[in-house]
Amino acid sequence: MPIAAAAERIKSPLARWHAVRSQAAIALGCGRFAEAETLGRRVEALARQAGHEGALLPSLGFLLSLRAMTGDETAVRDEVLEAHGDAMAMASLRAVGAVWKLTTGRRDEALRLYRTLPPLASVPGFVLLPAAGGTADLAAEFGDAETSAQAYRMLSPYADLFVCGGAGIVAVSGSVRLPLGVAATTMGRYEDAVRHLRAAVDINEKAGMRPYAITATYRLADALTRRNRTGDRLEAAALAVLAASRAGDLGMLSLARKAQELASSLAGRAKGPLSRREREVAELVRQGLTNRQIAATAYISERTAETHAAHSRQARVHQPRADRRLGRLREESR
Repeated sequence: MPIAAAAERIKSPLARWHAVRSQAAIALGCGRFAEAETLGRRVEALARQAGHEGALLPSLGFLLSLRAMTGDETAVRDEVLEAHGDAMAMASLRAVGAVWKLTTGRRDEALRLYRTLPPLASVPGFVLLPAAGGTADLAAEFGDAETSAQAYRMLSPYADLFVCGGAGIVAVSGSVRLPLGVAATTMGRYEDAVRHLRAAVDINEKAGMRPYAITATYRLADALTRRNRTGDRLEAAALAVLAASRAGDLGMLSLARKAQELASSLAGRAKGPLSRREREVAELVRQGLTNRQIAATAYISERTAETHAAHSRQARVHQPRADRRLGRLREESR
């Protein structure tokens, strides 16, 4: 890439930091977590070698973001989150730290960090999207509808962009539609939430940003569950199963557990390879109907029909393997 070529000519640690952090951002956005970890450690080492705090803090934030996604409990020391560096950089690091603490089950510590964050109105424009997007996630976890509404207003003009900073990209966190949908869900605006999250799934999938497509799928399942129209819970159950499977495959273990818990609660069962609705779809599959015909017959979306049909076919043809796979997902969710 041109940045790498320029860094090679300049031969300074800070120039190399710019090149490697760009590579790390791409790896993280695509869900190549092992590669992102290797690059992230190089980014941190280059920042320390350069002696540049402005490079070090976002480098630590990148590693925390990665570990929040994977559920890795290895992180920076808590005193780093309490340090007094650049105010905005420290606020960003604490926000990511709060997400990481939530992922690792330290909710009280996460809430304490959340309460130290500056108001969104004070955030400079070049970090507006990651700040408002991250705040929307945290506000959802803590049921903070007022802050969610503020994040929603600030993000709305940029709905068709991607979440990243404007002064050197440390990470790209998918479509802005994802935090918009999260904020709308917290506000109780479920129609808007479903609209944004459907778009977020499609946009992130097309962009190859698998972690954010999977996250949007889970969030859509949650929004549909809350909206609770006719057919919503059925679609939500199918989407939750899909999100749990894909998150587990990618290594997003915390999200996989949450999605599996949602799927189990919607199915109303603790065990068994197929739900009642999946058995109904299985019968339609047996009769030879296409996914589109199943969707029309069962009053569900074609995507949901496809998910149910795939599950029912797998259970019918490979029942023992399906039982083992579901068992593994349940073990991971405990």
